Amino acid sequence: MSYDKAQKPVTREELELAVQSFEQMDGMAKYAQMMESAMNMMRDHFDMTERALKMVQSLHEKQLQGIDHWIDMCKFLLPLFVAIATAGLTLDNIATFNSQIATIIGSVGFLVFFAGLFKLSQKRQKLLSKQEKDIENLHKTFQEGQELVNILKAQAQDERGEMTDDKMREQLEKVLSALKRTKNE
Repeated sequence: MSYDKAQKPVTREELELAVQSFEQMDGMAKYAQMMESAMNMMRDHFDMTERALKMVQSLHEKQLQGIDHWIDMCKFLLPLFVAIATAGLTLDNIATFNSQIATIIGSVGFLVFFAGLFKLSQKRQKLLSKQEKDIENLHKTFQEGQELVNILKAQAQDERGEMTDDKMREQLEKVLSALKRTKNE
């Protein structure tokens, strides 16, 4: 066999470079797997967070609807009881109308529904502050998941190391040329 310049034998350095390239390609495969895993985790995390947010919002709406219904009822009945109490205080001379009973019913009804309105308003405020805490906890969970994904991405970058796409292509070209030469020998 004659060796000319175009077909020189494969050197030990070229073989070591080829082995290194294959090891780095394995690292790139691990990098790709880790990045895919991180992206899948991020997608799942976004989906779960979105579903949790929708559930929390729906729950909050239902809770507020119940309280708002009773508050509206109190707001509707307050003027009615005020009118009855006022009628009891102003109408004394009508035979079919007992002004004392009307005054008592109107006053008691007004006090009861005013107290109810006050209590329901307090309950609504407590519920709103609890709902705000729920949203904050959900946001915190979202941020923790985002940090976990960032950690996975950083690990993938560590696995990839200094191997950029250009360096990888250059080494693969060297490996392929060395393999072609060994095949021709």
